[in-house]
Amino acid sequence: MKFEAAFAYLKRGHDLALPEWGGFWRWNDEKKTVMMHTRRGQVIDMRDTDNMDYTIGFMFRDDWQLVKDEFSTEHAASRLEGSV
Repeated sequence: MKFEAAFAYLKRGHDLALPEWGGFWRWNDEKKTVMMHTRRGQVIDMRDTDNMDYTIGFMFRDDWQLVKDEFSTEHAASRLEGSV
């Protein structure tokens, strides 16, 4: 789906990802920002990205997907590995 529609889902509490990602984006209503959950287990406020041009470039894609289960992502797997 296009980011315009995906953003509406994001604001309603759904996680979003692109097909090749092992992580996802999640809206943080308290901070009013997108938190990027990386495949390596990091959680980064979108406003703190090292390369805003690269990050914003994803928004032009048409293949956004809802994440049905956060625990199926590489992000969740790396978090679990870190807790062992």
